[in-house]
This record gives sequence, structure tokens and C-alpha cells, in this order.
Amino acid sequence: MARVDVRDSAVVDQPIDGRHRGRFRKERVGVTGADGCIELVRKCAADGEPTRGAVLLIHGFGQNRYSWHLTRRSFANYLAEQGFDVFNLELRGHGRSRLAGSPYP
Repeated sequence: MARVDVRDSAVVDQPIDGRHRGRFRKERVGVTGADGCIELVRKCAADGEPTRGAVLLIHGFGQNRYSWHLTRRSFANYLAEQGFDVFNLELRGHGRSRLAGSPYP
């Protein structure tokens, strides 16, 4: 059985596209199972309004969660601003999942 832990939570002000910014609730979530830990970053609107649904973003091979969240442009933040509950997954052996002890795929 997997265990889900919210590791930290904060309200952040981040870019969506260029100078367009938004406020989001950002949570770092760990899912621990028999094969180690997978890390996700969850983002949703900071106002606490109900979401339109959940979206799971999964990066490609040789990348990490920053495929969807760059310094000046963020697809994850765009979706959260549109009212979605966004989960940005860090695959096994990548980024925060690797730092949490997840083995390489």
C-alpha cells in the first residue's frame, strides 16, 4: 500500500507567461511504495476555489518536472490559473524523486 505525504505547502507568486503572474498554492507531495518514493509538485489557485479537475504532467526521458515550469513561462501555472489541480510528476531516478531515494528506472 502506498503512503502519500504532503512534505511542505506554501502560497507562491510565480510567472505564467512573461510578466503575467499568478498566486498559487504549491505543495510538495511524496508517494512512497514498495519501489521507493515518487515526488510530485501540486499547484492550484491560491484562493481555495474548487478545481475544474486534476491534470497530471509527466516529463519525458532525460528531463525533470522543469519541462513544464520554466523561469519565465509555466504550463503548470497556466493550467492552475485556469482552475485545474495540477500534479507535476518527477519520475523515478529524476530530480526530487532521486533525492528522496527512488532508484533509477
